[in-house]
Amino acid sequence: MLINNDNYFEILENVKVQIQNAQYKAVLGANRELILLYWNIGNVIIENSVWGNKFIDNLARDIKLEFPNAKGYSVRNLKYMRKFAEFITDVEIVPTLSAQLSWSHNRHLLDKAKTLDEYAWYARQTIENGKRYIDEYLLWLSEPEIASILPFTMEMLGRWKIPEARTLFMKHVDSGREDSIVFTSIKALAYYNDEEAREKILAMQNCENKDIRECANKVAKKLK
Repeated sequence: MLINNDNYFEILENVKVQIQNAQYKAVLGANRELILLYWNIGNVIIENSVWGNKFIDNLARDIKLEFPNAKGYSVRNLKYMRKFAEFITDVEIVPTLSAQLSWSHNRHLLDKAKTLDEYAWYARQTIENGKRYIDEYLLWLSEPEIASILPFTMEMLGRWKIPEARTLFMKHVDSGREDSIVFTSIKALAYYNDEEAREKILAMQNCENKDIRECANKVAKKLK
């Protein structure tokens, strides 16, 4: 359903100006501006939630018409912007923490973190320490009983494509266990997406455990 309303068009023009300004600054390599833009657009969506999902649908369409070569303004990504603004309510966190991460990192944290404190902790580890804690994470991963209760950390190691972690993921998949560590290891292996990792995931589609088979089937569909 199209919105044909003066108030909507005024909002749209404001969003267009923000996009144009951010695009100019992004040319200079300012990731900070892009993250701030996404947060601001998220707040615009929240402020106009009275129109429901049709507001996002219209916004995605009209931004595409105005900026045909711009990426990142799909309905799905606009919903992430709304979630971003809902989750990060403290404006000070956006430039000092969120904007230090790529948008893909922020989306991942939004999917996995259950609280703002958890989001902030993992974000700071990524920014301030980089791979400084990798050895400690790998030690945790090598202990199945510890790794099984740290799925978020396991997935982060997978996203970083740490070779040592890949070896441990393979080991956990082959362990014969039927608990969460196997599910998370299958998901983490997908990030590497190399031939051996793909073969391992595809092989798990024939596992006797129904839940593991379904997990492997779901992950396999996402592989290239």
